[in-house]
This record gives sequence, structure tokens and C-alpha cells, in this order.
Amino acid sequence: WRMDETKLKFRLFDDGSFVDSELRFQIDGASANSIRLDGEHLELESIAVDGRKLLNNEYAVDPEGLTIFDVPDSFTLSISTKIHPETNTSLEGLYKSSSLFCTQCEAESFRRMTYYPDRPDVSSIFTTTIEADKSKFPHLLSNGNLVHEDDMPNGRHTATWHDPFRKPCYLFALVAGNLAALEDEFVTCSGRTVRLTIFTEPKYKDRCVWAMDCLKRSMKWDEEVYGREYDLDRFMIVAVDDFNFGAMENKGLNIFNASALLADPDTTTDGAYERIEGIIAHEYFHNWSGNRVTCRDWFQLSLKEGFTVFRDTQFSESTVGATAKRIQTVAGLQAAQFPEDASALAHPVRPDQYTAITNFYTATIYQKGAEVLRMMHTMAGEERWRKSTDLYFDRHDGQAVTIEDFAKAVSDGSGLDLTQFFRWYVQAGTPRITVQESQEDGGMKLEISQRCEPTPNQPHKEPFHIPLAIGLIDAKGQEVLGETGSRNGYDISCKSAMHVENPNQDGTLIVHLKKANDTIEFQGAPKGATFSFLRGFSAPVYVDYPQTVDQLEMLAAHDSDGYTKWNAMRSIYGRFILNRNIDLSRVAELTTCLVEQIQECENGSERKSLLNAMLQPPSVFNVLDANPGADFDDIVANRDELSQFLADELMQIWEELYVQHPAESSYETTREAVNRRATRHAALAYLRRGMGKKHPQSIGNLLRDNFTSADNLTDRLANFMQLLELPSEVQATKQEVIDEFYTRFAHEAFVVNNWFSCQIMCTLPKAIDRVKTLEQHEAFNKTNPNRVRSVYGAFTSNYKNFHELSGTGYRYLAEKIIELDATNSQLSARLATVLTRWNRFGPKRRALMQDALRTIAGTTQSKDLSDVVNRGLNVGVKTS
Repeated sequence: WRMDETKLKFRLFDDGSFVDSELRFQIDGASANSIRLDGEHLELESIAVDGRKLLNNEYAVDPEGLTIFDVPDSFTLSISTKIHPETNTSLEGLYKSSSLFCTQCEAESFRRMTYYPDRPDVSSIFTTTIEADKSKFPHLLSNGNLVHEDDMPNGRHTATWHDPFRKPCYLFALVAGNLAALEDEFVTCSGRTVRLTIFTEPKYKDRCVWAMDCLKRSMKWDEEVYGREYDLDRFMIVAVDDFNFGAMENKGLNIFNASALLADPDTTTDGAYERIEGIIAHEYFHNWSGNRVTCRDWFQLSLKEGFTVFRDTQFSESTVGATAKRIQTVAGLQAAQFPEDASALAHPVRPDQYTAITNFYTATIYQKGAEVLRMMHTMAGEERWRKSTDLYFDRHDGQAVTIEDFAKAVSDGSGLDLTQFFRWYVQAGTPRITVQESQEDGGMKLEISQRCEPTPNQPHKEPFHIPLAIGLIDAKGQEVLGETGSRNGYDISCKSAMHVENPNQDGTLIVHLKKANDTIEFQGAPKGATFSFLRGFSAPVYVDYPQTVDQLEMLAAHDSDGYTKWNAMRSIYGRFILNRNIDLSRVAELTTCLVEQIQECENGSERKSLLNAMLQPPSVFNVLDANPGADFDDIVANRDELSQFLADELMQIWEELYVQHPAESSYETTREAVNRRATRHAALAYLRRGMGKKHPQSIGNLLRDNFTSADNLTDRLANFMQLLELPSEVQATKQEVIDEFYTRFAHEAFVVNNWFSCQIMCTLPKAIDRVKTLEQHEAFNKTNPNRVRSVYGAFTSNYKNFHELSGTGYRYLAEKIIELDATNSQLSARLATVLTRWNRFGPKRRALMQDALRTIAGTTQSKDLSDVVNRGLNVGVKTS
């Protein structure tokens, strides 16, 4: 059967609302005996087929849906339901956010409004009428184009919206409220004028300017890079305070968590400005990669999300710089997805089973899925990639398709054989590459092997097809490989059974590793040359390559690839953090060289961004996750010792760097200003460490004065966070600033979220006491996901306190998860995932984290939370 037309009418009231639907069904082929519709938490008011009210024995209602028996070949089904958005704390379906009505339907929440075939492969033409009190809800919004408005005699009014493009119901949206609008327009590549509107609470209207600029640049970029033109007459975005996700790509009416949309210097950090830019691009790009071509089923979720993340990352690379964005992307992947791939929640990019689909909106689906696309792009090259994506969109426009369909379009468009490569979609886990380097007569040789550890339900892994980007530099720091295999006077030939190519005709070779073990020889390579391995992070893998400190220093100083420069310096710091296998005085010398380069560098350059990134030692978990079996407490202690040594030993350098990068007279979002602030804050962090022991009140006064005089949140938070880390001798100054901060920004939700999280993430002892105090604060609200994450989510990120060996942090989080599950199961399930990563720790912490999971398992849980807990305890997964 198919369902060509959906007509909806929402009648919104303060105490219960009504949804009337008319669904036009056409039975194709043999007549079906019955039709099954999904539905949850609904009160059925009436049901009729072709205008005739059904008798009780002609349909059956159960907690998960509605079955209609003996349906004709063609019919119109009319259903009226009553729902209660005013008490809906799950934030799924139709709910209230402050004074607004709004919806969130992906993945399976449309069924919370009316009975419907709630599947992504069922698409229909939607016409939606909304009726509400005009004085309370003057703006009534839905998908598509506004076709009719009408005032009613009782103070109510209606608006009717028609979307001419078929869509699945997960892309439906509705918003009703008293909103302010920022208007603009965009002229498409074919000359059509599109009306752009961003709606928000009236007090936030001026904070939409950055978002509007980002939207227009995204639309232009998608036309130029992917040939994708917008298709409706209007594009609308609405900001809401209460939202489980960052944003949602509903056709023509995107709904955003306000924290991912609104921006001004007083309430938005540099990082948040970039995040807003990326999220706006992501949701807009979904209009083609997700809406025009959508998923056949939710197992194919990465078809739209992985592709769109890759596209928004490409866009961000064009705005903030390719190297800076690549480093940021890799750091995020290694912090979120690599641990997921090593945990009890590991799953393939295309899962083959699930219990609760909401738990599969994961780093694997999004971030690893994007990396799989990036590898395809690397292998195809820009021209063939564009040909492939054009073919995909042309071939499948208006369809619900699979990841195989995408892979076939890429294969057909590029000529690539992706048969073995497809294992990236069906095998979970992070491959680990081992490299052995040896000097051969007249050259150098690399022996490369791959392995992937067992993951749930996948005890054995077949070899992946891994594109490895490799360069080679000589003792002078010059590139050795080139267009014909040689460069700078060297005559080098490559010998390998692996396929080797130079797609960009530069110093980087792409070596295709397909077997468990293989070799490549470089005849004519100069003695003492250094390999630059995995340039650009060409594949999402761990690399075990025992390069010497001299080689790492050469890469950090001279490599032409920004990622490998950054990773080399990070590896040098990591040598000490892992096992103290490097002299600290040498680390100080290298850091001094870095600072000198930063001082000489133009603030607005991409090189400055890179050098700022290279100044940061790897995180505790970056070192721990890359080295299974390492001791958590040793890593924490070693990292602290490294940071303290650099602070003490290089105090004069940090003072100079800080003074050379003063605060700006007024805030700007330029790359020059962002880099200047990043450098100043890095120096400030080391100054706080160095002076905090010897002159805590002196540095405390500086941080307080900086905080008070700052004209932007980026500077304000940088000084606030460092001040909180000072010892108890400075408590009076700390409390003064804590109180001043809250008093000034008490009515700014985004700033208050930061105020909560900074105090809780402070690494000084007794963070759990700060959590307990702050959750009693007047501003704490357990029903707002952003506020909950700013407290409990921040606590889980405080690695010293949350993972304290007594287990009090784990037990307390378990208690809070149980409480939250009663009102917002998606939020509770997300918070529980941190407890499933017990396998990165030693026996005692493992046992304590598993005990916390068992505590949760012993209570009545939602399906979302039960799924995470059961998989976290290796109970297993039901096939869906």
C-alpha cells in the first residue's frame, strides 16, 4: 500500500489538545486484510473510514498502535486523538517549551500525536492546519508554504501550510507561540528568491544575526560545492529552550535548541560561534542529504547523518581553516567515538539490530560515518566525488534508500571497487595499525599490519580496506616524494603489492592496505629520512608506530601536513604522560620553540591556529584509550606533573606570551581575534599553574580583574575557570566572582549553564559536594536538558572527581539517572552511557561502574535506559 496524502488539523489548548488526521490510502496489488498504524500515549476520540464511523470490532487499539481490519482497496481514514503536550516532559512528539508549542518527531515520536505509519520509508504530501488562541499564539508555523490564514470569532485563528514535497512523518514540524522574526532573503543559483526567517522569543531577536549570516553562506556553499539548490519558497528556523538534541532538519522548518542558534559576545564563546555555524550548515544540508533522499529504515541512519556531518565539516573547513577544523574533528572523534567503539555499546556504522533507535544517534553513526565518507572522498578525489554525489541525488531524489545505494552511486560515479571497503559499514571497532620501519640497502621499508579487537556480537573481523596517506621528509625537513615519486633531487621508486597512488600529484602517497599484513619499499630514500604517516588522519584508526623522539621532533618542526605536525607534538607530550619516557627538559625546549613560533606568527594565519593546538598536551583519556592496560591514576599524575613543570620552568615565556596578546578593545569573530584569545588563554592557564602555588592571591586578583573588565563570554569564562582552580587561600576572591557572575547573568540561560558547569568541572576535590549544592540552587531545573547536562553531564566530564576510587561519583550518577528516567528517558539513557565505558579502567573501577549499572537495572526503567544498561552489562540486544 501507499499513502499519498496526509491532512492534519491541530487544535491547541492549555489543557489537552486535539489532532485530526485524514490519511488517503491506496492498496497496491493484492488487497491487504488490515492496516497497522503506530501510536503511543494517545486518547482515541473517533475513527472513520470514508466518513463512516467504525464499529468496535472493526479495529483494535493496543499500547503501541492501532489495527484496522478488512480495509478496502482505496479509502480515506479519519482519526481524532487527544494529547497532552502541557505535561509532556519527554520532549518527544508535541510538547510545551516555556510558552511555545513545538514538536520533535525523529525518530519515532510522530506516533505520540496521532496514529500513523511512523516509518521513514512511508512518505506523503502534507497539508497542516493549526488552530490556537491568537493572543497567546500569534505565530502558527509548519512545513512548506503558507497557503491560508483565518481569524475565528472566538479569539482563535488558523494557519494552513502545504508542503509540495513528499516526506516521511519524522520530518514533520509544528511551532505555535508569540515570536519575533528576523527576516532576510536568498537568491538561488537559478534566480529564485527564498524568504528566510529566524523565529525566537522577542528578547532574543538581536542574537539571530550570526545565524542568518551562517545560513546564507551555507546555502551558497551547497550550490557551489555540491550543486544543491533550495526548493521551497521559504526557509524557517525556530529557537526553543527545551530540546533533547542540537537541532532538527524538519522540511522547511528547522527547530533548534536555542543554545545552538542564538549568539552575541556576552552569551556565546568563540567555540559556540563555530558550533552554531556548523549546526546551521548541517541542518540546512539535510534538505538534500536526508530530506530529498532519505533512509529506507533506521538501520540506514548514517546514510543521512554521516553524509551530512561530512558535508558540514567540509563547509567549516572553508570558514575556520582546513587544518584547524581537521584537528578539531579528529580530537572530537577520538574523545567520543573511539571509546564508544571499544565499549560494550560498540556497534557498526550500519547496525544490524537495536532495541531503542533513539540510542543509536551516536558518535559512531555521525562521526565515524562521516570519516567513512571522507575515506571515499580521499580515494575518489574531488572531481569524481562530485560526479558520484550528483549521480546519487539524481538517481534517488524523492526516494527512501540504503547505504548500499549510496555506495553503488559512488562506485558507478568514480570507478572505485568498494566491495571490501563496505566492511567499514558492517564491522564495529577501531582498527589498529602497527608499523615497523627498517633500513634496507639503498632505501627504507615499512611493514604494515592491521587488526581489530572483538566487539559485541562480532568476535572476528575481516581486514578493512584502509587508505593510508604517507609522506617522507629528509634530514633537512624537505619533502622527498613528489609527482613522479621523487622530489628535491631524490630519485625514489616505490615497490609494493598494495595499490599506491598520488592523486594530488604532491608529496603524499595514498597506500591502500587491504590485507592483514603488507609491505612497501622506498628505493632511493635518503638515510635518516622520516615517514609522515596517516597524513590528514586519512583513516579512523589507531597507529602503533614506534618513532623516535628525534623523528617526532622533525615532524613537529617541518612536516607539511598540519595533522601530523600536531600529532607529533601531542605524541611527544604523550610519551611523558604515559610512562615518563622522555626527559622533561627536552619537552620544555620543544615547547619553548613552539611559543617562539607563535610569537612570530600572524594572528590571523592558519599556522597560528595550528601552533595554538600543538601547545595543548593530550587529554588523560586520549592517552588512556590509545594504550589499553595503562594505569589511569598514573596518567593523571604524570599529566599534572608535566603541566606543572612547563608552568614553572617557562614562567617568563608565559608572561611574555600573555602580555603580547592583550584583550581587544571590542569583541570580534575574526580568525585573527579568535587566535589571539586562544593564545592568551593558553598562556594564562600556565601562569595560573605557576603562580597559583607561590602567589595565589596575586594571580587571583589578576583573574578577578580580567573577569570584571571582559566584554565577552570567551574571556570571562577563561578567567573564571582558572580562578576556580586556585587553592582555598583565595576562596573569598573566588566567591566574590562566583556571586558577581550569577547576579549579572541570572536571566541568561546559556551563561548560567556555563556558570554551573565551570564550578562542577573544577578539578579541585569535592566536586560531588558542589553538585549537591548547585542542584539545590534556584536556577537548577531538572526538566530542561541543557541545565541537566550543565550539572550532571559536567560532573561526568570531571575525570579526577567523577572517577574517584571510592565510587561515590558512579553511585550518585546512578541515583540521578533513575530520577531523570521518569521524566526524560532520552536524557537518562545518554547520561548512562558514561558508565558503560568501564573497560578502559582497572579492576576496581570496572567493578564499581558495573555495580552502578546494576543499581539502575534493579529499577523500573524506560526502554531507552534499559537498552543502554543491558548492553552495558553485556546482557544482549533484542533484534528489531
